[in-house]
Amino acid sequence: MKIVVPFPAGMGSDEPARLIAKLLADRVPGANVVVVNKPGASTIIGAQEVTAAAPDGLSLLYTTVATHTQNPYLHANLPYDADKGFTPLVQTIKTGTILIASRHAPFKTLKEMIAYGKANPGKISIGSYGAGSTGHLNALLLMEQSGVKMEPVPYKGSAESTRALIAGEIQLSFEGSTGAFPLVERGMVTALGVAFPERIQALPNVPTMTEQGIRGIDVAGWHGIFGPGGMEPSLAQSISDMLSAVVRSPPFLQLVSRVGGTPSGVVGEDFKRIVQADSRHWAAVIKKSNIRLE
Repeated sequence: MKIVVPFPAGMGSDEPARLIAKLLADRVPGANVVVVNKPGASTIIGAQEVTAAAPDGLSLLYTTVATHTQNPYLHANLPYDADKGFTPLVQTIKTGTILIASRHAPFKTLKEMIAYGKANPGKISIGSYGAGSTGHLNALLLMEQSGVKMEPVPYKGSAESTRALIAGEIQLSFEGSTGAFPLVERGMVTALGVAFPERIQALPNVPTMTEQGIRGIDVAGWHGIFGPGGMEPSLAQSISDMLSAVVRSPPFLQLVSRVGGTPSGVVGEDFKRIVQADSRHWAAVIKKSNIRLE
């Protein structure tokens, strides 16, 4: 079995995918489960490989919310069908996007940031891990809801945006909880708010954006595993059940806690409904923002 990860080795979704591969191999004697990194083009390269594979359960995609709920509305010529081209198997982790500030920034809370931003319009730069990414879209929503004019700065990946934030080249960034949590824990950045329906266990003292009066930035991000479209229902169910057991196992739950995520394990049709609901949300946000990527 091959698990394709459309991100570079060592990035946020790579570690959980590799642990899942190991745990699957441990459960099935003689099984060979490998992780193949296919980064680039906002997850499109890796997604293409899996959607073109035979629906035999031997090629799976470990990806994030972008592949199925944002890319279809950002790219005019997307080379895959986000709905019919994949079989949703399991949601592995729920993640909150966290608004983090540089230690060099002249504010330490969201309230202070809004006051500073209104007094200094256009002087706050807010980075993201790519044009059209969840971080970029949340930045646009934050500007709209707070009334603060900022300068969006999209980077080519979270590694670049994180480096710029730590260096003080930008003042703010929305990062996924799995990437932001270690930085906050080590005191390298300051967490201003969580874009999640409720406070996350890893950062219980950081209030949500909604608690602080910023609405509409509370849709949970997630990691999930998909097979190619057209899988036999019985095969999809069998693989979903096996994956759900793995992501609910103690070793995986320990990893989720360590990286600041929230456990899931939702499978099949229930996971499909989550994908569809998130797709409707991001379609509306992207349409309103008038963002289109080539």
